[in-house]
Amino acid sequence: AAMLLPALSKAREKARQAVCIGNLKQIGLAIARYSDDYEGWLPSSYFWNGTEWYPGFGWSSKNPFINYLGYDNTDPEPTGWRSGTGRHINACPSNRAVDAGLYSYIANYLILQPTTHGKNSQFRKVSNLITMCDGTGSIGFDDTNYQTRITYRHAGGTNALFLDSHVQWKTKITVDMVKE
Repeated sequence: AAMLLPALSKAREKARQAVCIGNLKQIGLAIARYSDDYEGWLPSSYFWNGTEWYPGFGWSSKNPFINYLGYDNTDPEPTGWRSGTGRHINACPSNRAVDAGLYSYIANYLILQPTTHGKNSQFRKVSNLITMCDGTGSIGFDDTNYQTRITYRHAGGTNALFLDSHVQWKTKITVDMVKE
């Protein structure tokens, strides 16, 4: 029985990694649908609350992108990104951090920040540009801090959502994957 425990633990982690990949894929498809509906514009990782830009890439009912994740933005303040199936699509099952129920993925601010986000067509290498990936906290990343904010929680690697909506496990993120 003791010989089986490491193998079972590995299998459990592989299953959690597969769920994480599915979550990011679902978020990527929601970004693509939003972009299609808004003439190629990408959603912002912030929203205007009437006074200031506020971080909230779908974490708040005030961000219109939340509708593309299957949530009703008439709820006063939904807890996390809960899909119709009742599971959190923003919560990586391998994230053991205190805030894991709300924040498991972080956005690339160079693509999804209100002052820099733009149209999908402005980016040339969409299959090599990371949009979101494993991280902890509601803080995103850019080309100056990605090395400290991205979390490698899946067997020494991170699941990364690219701008073309594919998800890939990476053991190392380089600056050319963050910024063109």
